[in-house]
Amino acid sequence: MLAMCQERKKQKSSLMLTRKERIAACVAELQKLEQQQERHRQEKFRVYEDFSGGALTKDAYLKQRAEIDSRLAAAKAEQEAQEQLLSELEHLAVQDKAQEDDVFTSFAGATELTVELAQTFIKEVLVSSPTEIEIVWKFQDMFDMQGYDN
Repeated sequence: MLAMCQERKKQKSSLMLTRKERIAACVAELQKLEQQQERHRQEKFRVYEDFSGGALTKDAYLKQRAEIDSRLAAAKAEQEAQEQLLSELEHLAVQDKAQEDDVFTSFAGATELTVELAQTFIKEVLVSSPTEIEIVWKFQDMFDMQGYDN
């Protein structure tokens, strides 16, 4: 039973890491798409300047502008798809955090250690001597992170 719980926790942790990685990749892709759109807008302006300066004929200008508009529309569509994916991933991350918070609050009033409580929060108990016992938690202990000694 404990092995199953640990395996499920590993899978959930892996899923969260994967989700965080996907969020980061999505944000990077959105930045790339925004830069790409800016380049298309600049290119469109340069083509117009070439046309207005007499370097391009009207037909060549209209053809190049249509090509740029097509690439710009494709980049915008991809950006919208990435924004939708990012929104979904962030929503799932918030749901996971809420579920985690629910687990902690469901045990908040516990006055004794139960099997369920131990399986939920304790990774292992290390006994080095009859007077020394160390509990390894499945979560980060905020007192350990701040350097407090017990």
